[in-house]
Amino acid sequence: MIAVRSSMLRVLVVAAAGATLLSGCGGSGANTGAAQTPSTPRDRLVLTAAEFPAGSTELDLPQDKLNATVGDVAKTQQNATYSPAECGATQHDLGATLNAVMTEASFAAATYGNSNFLIETVASTVADLSTFTRNIQRCPDVTMTTTTEDGKTVTTGTSVTELPVPPDLSGMHAVAYKSTSSTASAVTPLSTITFAGYATLRGLTVGVRVMAVGDAPDQAAFDQLFTSAVHKVQQAA
Repeated sequence: MIAVRSSMLRVLVVAAAGATLLSGCGGSGANTGAAQTPSTPRDRLVLTAAEFPAGSTELDLPQDKLNATVGDVAKTQQNATYSPAECGATQHDLGATLNAVMTEASFAAATYGNSNFLIETVASTVADLSTFTRNIQRCPDVTMTTTTEDGKTVTTGTSVTELPVPPDLSGMHAVAYKSTSSTASAVTPLSTITFAGYATLRGLTVGVRVMAVGDAPDQAAFDQLFTSAVHKVQQAA
């Protein structure tokens, strides 16, 4: 296991937030099917280092640093402006929602290959995946503009398209998508591509993301991660 630098932690928090929050946008938030919820503690439902794709290196996410970074990211998202404006309505509420959701989810993260980050969450809420899909169809391209503390403008454009779920998850309540984001900044321009998947089962939402900085993520690693994460919750006591 390796420690996470502050710059990397911010990237992972944004990704982890997406894995929980974006799946819940417009969702019921209700823990339906509570009778079927696993008795296994939630933090033991996320994948262990040995269960990540071969060649992965587990990342250590200290809770105190994670919480502090969550607050910073939430504030940035809450104060941002969005184009088209109507696509930012839900995003403006993320500040309070982010803090709430992060207390109701367990996380695991790892690096893979030269540029891939793997993130998994198991959240104690049930996302409305049909609403999530409609949100993607309504706002496939969104631009977010923020201002840093020293007055610099940072603009991030994100495009989202749907993906087929891995074959082993066919027929389940699951969705997958690909997002491409480019951040224009005078200091740290950044381009990322992400494969993400969400599944609801047993009163929980499982979210996974494979993100690559400046490169394309590994599709096979994503399929394996998504399938393994869902099957672990499916088979848990």
